[in-house]
Amino acid sequence: MRLSITIKPSTITGNSKDEIKSRLRLYGWTSSNYGNYYRDDNNYIYVINFEKFRKKSKQIQKVVKGKSVSTSKVIRKAHWVGYYYQIPISFLKESRMKVIQKKRNFVFV
Repeated sequence: MRLSITIKPSTITGNSKDEIKSRLRLYGWTSSNYGNYYRDDNNYIYVINFEKFRKKSKQIQKVVKGKSVSTSKVIRKAHWVGYYYQIPISFLKESRMKVIQKKRNFVFV
């Protein structure tokens, strides 16, 4: 027997990883028969992937009073993106799998 499921992530952005966790109310990890994860309700387990984006800037040369002056322009500010997933508990029961949440990602075992 083969079980498969397609789960699309929801996205949230913030200035830090802790800010994303507080917005999603993910304060601590929970352990059960289904693995280690952030939060659960009656039918779902919530896990998250974090991605860090550093500041991106571009150097610009300007001529001021006959002298060349180098300035930088910020194209993208530094931020974090969290992709969180709702995994049905019934899927984990039927597939006999566990979810292990790590610091920035999660894996199925």
